[in-house]
Amino acid sequence: MINIEIIEDNRNDAYKLESLIKDLFEKEHIEYNVRWHNTIIDDMDYFQNIDILFLDIEIGADDGIEYGKKLRNTNPEILMIITSNFPQYLIDGYTIEAKRYFLKPIDPTIFDVEMKNVLKTSFKQSFGFLDHKISRSKIKYNQIFYVDFQDRVTLLHLKDGHVLKTPYTLKYWIDKLSDKGFSQPYRSYVVNLYQVSGFSKDKKDLVLLNDEKIPISKHFRKSFEEDYHKFLGRII
Repeated sequence: MINIEIIEDNRNDAYKLESLIKDLFEKEHIEYNVRWHNTIIDDMDYFQNIDILFLDIEIGADDGIEYGKKLRNTNPEILMIITSNFPQYLIDGYTIEAKRYFLKPIDPTIFDVEMKNVLKTSFKQSFGFLDHKISRSKIKYNQIFYVDFQDRVTLLHLKDGHVLKTPYTLKYWIDKLSDKGFSQPYRSYVVNLYQVSGFSKDKKDLVLLNDEKIPISKHFRKSFEEDYHKFLGRII
């Protein structure tokens, strides 16, 4: 489920955008939930479970770019997409790391093409799942460094250093994560390929971005290296 927020002070523009979202996501068979506000939302915690934000540049008397900067500081993982009547604000969109900039009225064909690219490149890692057996808040795939199996439990090792105990088998995580940019280098590990910085000099270990080392076994080496090379080919 992808949670989408629209902040747009023009009711007609909001309805048109919601219709474009509905047509695309239903055509792509992607589950989604969309909400609309006609004013800015002061509570930054509101966005913790929002995946995509469509943000109008001018919301009444408020400056959408300044609001976007504030939101980016508190919610760095959110995907922001700018909408505006004014092409001169395009450069400003880059200051909040907006994924796309749509000029109103939004052309449906352009919207479909651009949003498909956004979903294709960002969906796997920028979205996540909510499982109250593990955490009260959503876990995004790009927050996970790796999963390992210890003492009959699986552990999620996160970017922020937290380790979450889960009630599931390692096979469960392999099945869940294999199409999200993860691969298995060793019988008790599943690793996020986006978090791999390279290999140790003797090629016996992976080196992650946080300098942790994960072993590679002979049994899994070939399939892991194939996954890793395919991954590199997609992102380069």
